[in-house]
Amino acid sequence: MADTVIEIALGKLEGFYKDGVYNFLGIPYAKAPIGYGRWATPKSALPWKNVLKVDSFGPGSAQIRSGAISSLPGDPQENDEDCLFVNIWTPSLNGEKLPVMFFIHGGAFLTGSTSQFMYNGAALSRKGVVVVSAAYRLGALGFMAHPDLADEETGLWGNFGLADQIEALSFVQQNISAFGGDTDNVTVFGQSAGSMSAVDLMGANTEHLFSESRRAVHRNVVDTAKAPLGPNGKPLFKKLIAQSGGVLSATKDAAIRIAERMAGELGVNKITREAFCGLETKAILAAQAKIVSSIDEGLGMPFQPVTDGLLLSRHPASQIASGAGSDIDILVGTNQDEFRLFALSVPGLDTLSLAGVAKLVGSYLEAAGIAKERLNADEVVDFYASRAASGEASVSPRRLLEAIGTDWIFTVPVSRLAISHALTGGKAFRYRFDKASPFMNGALGACHGIELPFVFGTTTHPIVSLFSGNSQAVQTLSDKVQAAWISFAYNGDPSCETLGKWSEYELAGRQVMRFDDDSEVVDDLDEDILSFWDTHLGKYGEAGPIEGAQPSSVAHMATGFDDLRNNEK
Repeated sequence: MADTVIEIALGKLEGFYKDGVYNFLGIPYAKAPIGYGRWATPKSALPWKNVLKVDSFGPGSAQIRSGAISSLPGDPQENDEDCLFVNIWTPSLNGEKLPVMFFIHGGAFLTGSTSQFMYNGAALSRKGVVVVSAAYRLGALGFMAHPDLADEETGLWGNFGLADQIEALSFVQQNISAFGGDTDNVTVFGQSAGSMSAVDLMGANTEHLFSESRRAVHRNVVDTAKAPLGPNGKPLFKKLIAQSGGVLSATKDAAIRIAERMAGELGVNKITREAFCGLETKAILAAQAKIVSSIDEGLGMPFQPVTDGLLLSRHPASQIASGAGSDIDILVGTNQDEFRLFALSVPGLDTLSLAGVAKLVGSYLEAAGIAKERLNADEVVDFYASRAASGEASVSPRRLLEAIGTDWIFTVPVSRLAISHALTGGKAFRYRFDKASPFMNGALGACHGIELPFVFGTTTHPIVSLFSGNSQAVQTLSDKVQAAWISFAYNGDPSCETLGKWSEYELAGRQVMRFDDDSEVVDDLDEDILSFWDTHLGKYGEAGPIEGAQPSSVAHMATGFDDLRNNEK
């Protein structure tokens, strides 16, 4: 029987061995962020004396889950403020230096858990890597931001969820060698909000959390670090896989307004650490739910990273365009029909007119701070409608909206990120996942999140397979995706035997790997779409991802679907 007791800096751990993989689940990496530890920089976990049994997942962050987007049927629902745990899967404890793949889950910074069936790291680890997943604070508890909540020790007043992720990466840096992992070869991979987190970390000033005095100091200078550093001065990670998410960071003013709304909902007259740290978890979540439902009809991200002048000294897009993270190899990508998952929950879209599509697109542009004189919504709709008309089949207004939403929210930001990174000397690769979900007779298409079970190799799970499918073609595609991700983790290049050569994504040659039953490399995939948006969005990194645009709030839409429905009647 395999010995499943190991020793790390904090003490001894006992996991379990199953089907060729050692599982260590629910390892505390930081003290519980409760009481006065709320809205504070995470503190490393304290050592323990006895052997700590780590054979089950810890709870996810305190949250309210709702709808099909937040979880799959049967997913563990346990959540709590005491949530700062990591899970580690490794195929060997023999002192090998295997690549480490550190996963950050998505969920709009509101929901999600490392215990979800889809994220089980055993199958991926079995192929020769150490897989780590980490829970982090979500919603108001992780991303509400206000200067009057500032941590007395570090000065941090927002981005607490990002700080948790950094603390977990620091734990990996200090302890992963005991699990057979290579501290000098860590790849961060994340999906959706997890991807946004990972990309934001490329430009983060982590030294604020790890300096000797642990005091955050406002900096007005450009951070030229080429990778985020851990407490020992070594890069926390050297590779990054961004699945369906680019940079995201609210302005200070927008974040403060959300915090003030929270205070109003909670009956707190003055925002102080004492007032908020004394509130019940249920009250915080109830107030959070009211705010969430009022923004983007519950599909938005009111609680998100903030450009606080400390951990994120400038907008992450500006940091990256200036060379921050240029030593990090990146693999970025999206799914062909990302927006369909979100459109599924919006009634009335089947009767949408082209004028209605234009109104919704205008709402997105306005929320992003783009004036009508710069880019009119009608111009966007006309471009997509003309492009669709050149195809073989007619396209409904609903499908046009889904295509525009997919490009606007996912494809275009990720592509622009990759090109900007390449221009600073960084290495970038890009993919698109086109394999459609069989769920609801294929109505979802290749929607948001569909690539996840293919990455983790969880397509055989009886619940997950309803979403992913479980045919031989599905398994073959999963093997190819895993081979690419693992090859990238080993050497910074996703080219592999099953897929062949896959060139870097750069201005001189925009090569994209298209994953489907017949995966292939495509040159200049949808280049006309990217060129259209690039023409109107300007230079990436000029005060954010869109040159000259300043969002006025955290909302993605200036007006909601309800306003559209009322106007269409």
